[in-house]
Amino acid sequence: MRRQSVIGFTTATIVSCAMLVPAHAADVPVPEALAVFTPACELSNTQPAYTLNVTDEQGLARTEQLHTAAGLFRSQLFDPDFDLTLVRGQGTYQAVNDLLPSNATHATLPRMQRYLEIPRLRWGYAAGRYGSTGAATWEQGVDKTRTYHGSGIAPATCPGNPAVDATSASLVASSLGTLVTFNSIGGGTASQIDINGLISQASATGEVNIEEWSYVAPTIGPPNTTQRASLRAVQRSAAAATLDSTIRAAARSARRQSINDGGSVRDIRLWVGEDQAVNNVDRVLKLRYKQILGGSRIFRKNPYTGTLHSYTVTKVGRRVVVTRLAP
Repeated sequence: MRRQSVIGFTTATIVSCAMLVPAHAADVPVPEALAVFTPACELSNTQPAYTLNVTDEQGLARTEQLHTAAGLFRSQLFDPDFDLTLVRGQGTYQAVNDLLPSNATHATLPRMQRYLEIPRLRWGYAAGRYGSTGAATWEQGVDKTRTYHGSGIAPATCPGNPAVDATSASLVASSLGTLVTFNSIGGGTASQIDINGLISQASATGEVNIEEWSYVAPTIGPPNTTQRASLRAVQRSAAAATLDSTIRAAARSARRQSINDGGSVRDIRLWVGEDQAVNNVDRVLKLRYKQILGGSRIFRKNPYTGTLHSYTVTKVGRRVVVTRLAP
């Protein structure tokens, strides 16, 4: 997994988070614990700025940052490579690496950069759309994308999740604030409330992921606009950069399926037609199909280079073969 250092985030911090639940916690009624947890959860969710670091057994796994005054929201995963940034008044920037098709190789991005004439292409950009749901406003996009306290539930129902199946709870006061724990048959949650009444750490019983929250305005800036292309352009150039692989995979799949059905010319054409009817619907660059002597041909020109990519699936003697015609 790709690792990235964060200032002040050390192994010692991870160890301290993993020890949220003390060995001897004083049990209290669930409503009493909720009376402490609910105000802290609601207050934390209304903060205008925060940084959330989520760690797992291997270290830093995810970072999320909100800076309302600057109109910036960022969610970043480190495995797989994922980066989503919402910029108020602009739209959504999504890391190109997260937009690449499954058949991408190390050569795919350089080809895309050449096709689009953007040597440092890094972002796919959706103007006026915010978040993965394409919300109309920055605020809506943030609201639908961000992680909330209380295991990801919205502020209005903040205390609902920890108490749904809670059979017991505990409160432990210390110089750090108050540790609130909810226990249930399926597990439980532990949340550290700091001396300012804000949730600073959270974890779930039996899970390795630890959440750390801080509420100082993060030092993040908007992505470089010279490194972006529209989402449509990114998707189209990625499809062009992997066009030969896509056609070859379609031909090989049709060959394999037709052999399973008996391997006749009719079977070949049936399964090539299946690819056209099912898989081609969602392709950014639609493939072309043609029946030929002994089988079918699948082809398409690269819209950026004009290069023709063409494969055939045909019956040759008793065998079904895939042949590359071009380039």
